[in-house]
Amino acid sequence: MESIDNEIIIERKADCGIIIEKGYALDVAYEHLKKKEGVSNLVKSLNPIWGEHILYFDYKNVPFVIVSAKGSSIAVNAVERIKRTGGKCITLIGTCGSTSEDIDDGTYILAKAGVRDEGTSVGYLDLRCPALADNVLTSLIKDKLLERGVNPIVGVAFTTDKRYREDSDLLKFLYEHLGVSYVDMETAAVLLVATYYNIKVSAVKISTDCAVKETKGCLKGVFDRSKDFVSFVNPKLLTALDATMDAYLEL
Repeated sequence: MESIDNEIIIERKADCGIIIEKGYALDVAYEHLKKKEGVSNLVKSLNPIWGEHILYFDYKNVPFVIVSAKGSSIAVNAVERIKRTGGKCITLIGTCGSTSEDIDDGTYILAKAGVRDEGTSVGYLDLRCPALADNVLTSLIKDKLLERGVNPIVGVAFTTDKRYREDSDLLKFLYEHLGVSYVDMETAAVLLVATYYNIKVSAVKISTDCAVKETKGCLKGVFDRSKDFVSFVNPKLLTALDATMDAYLEL
């Protein structure tokens, strides 16, 4: 272990990996874990080669790692990095846009599969290969959310690189015919690449907008401006984190 400018540089083994979509959420998770019972050996590491901060910690004697990534290519890099730590399971936690106005903002959505409309995962397997979540891990996380008074839905993700070119008609069709519940930029790629490496994988997303809702004067898929995004989302991200950590202990 060494340090540069008061930053700890360390590489540690971890059994369980978590990818948090929001970059700032890494600091939120760090402050949360400092106070959480059962957490030990918590360290925020700066990896100068990767140019990123990484959280390492033990939870009830199980070693964890958390990295941050947004977008399919960066999220796949995160999968690769968790793989290097020896991670045997990965969960993606973040936000998404729902594909139906019947899905309220703040709804937790667990992915059982992902429709691949991003360009990164095809570098691993062609589009004939499905992006699937691990059923056991997903079920355990669902149970842990239910224990916390959260009633998540389980659906399919539509993952695309084209954030501002989403086709509302296509999303409505996918919702009605394939059970696609949300659109994002990471899920399908993470599911596909983790499975490629035989790593158990899941995704927990929180709906913060509706991608098919018509709005006036702003882009579709914009968070309700009458709410404060951080105070709305952060507690939900931490609930998903806690549920995931407890689920890992039962794998």
